[in-house]
Amino acid sequence: LTPSDVAIIAAAGHDTIIVNRRPRVRVFSSGAELHVRGPFDATRQIKDANRAGLIALLSDGSSFGGNAVVEDGGVLPDDLDAWNEALGDALRTCDVVVTTGGASVGRADFAKKALEGARRSSVRFGRLHMKPGKPTTFATLDSRSFFDEVEGDH
Repeated sequence: LTPSDVAIIAAAGHDTIIVNRRPRVRVFSSGAELHVRGPFDATRQIKDANRAGLIALLSDGSSFGGNAVVEDGGVLPDDLDAWNEALGDALRTCDVVVTTGGASVGRADFAKKALEGARRSSVRFGRLHMKPGKPTTFATLDSRSFFDEVEGDH
């Protein structure tokens, strides 16, 4: 709560309120084509900008109102076992998992495959009728965690 929030609560006559802890979010990117460090090859690589932007957007103190405790999950390789391990690890400690990339239907897009293999997962929707953003998935896992998969960098 900010000092302004506390003042408004007091002005409304409340001595106590019920609050929840801030959500824990892990953000991943996916794709062998992503450039993170070292020499950049514009013919084979793209900058990993979405992950950095999502982390900034969701983080506590964001000028966009983000209030989450955000963990940077890094870049996942194009490998189903790596996706399964990363998703399982994230679900042990996080309330929300956000990924960018791996959302399409190519042979190296593993987000949906990993989701389908997760216990008690329920895909709420798998596509949006808009561009960019068409390959977007939203799911619930273990009835408490949320998974949001958005289109990768282009």
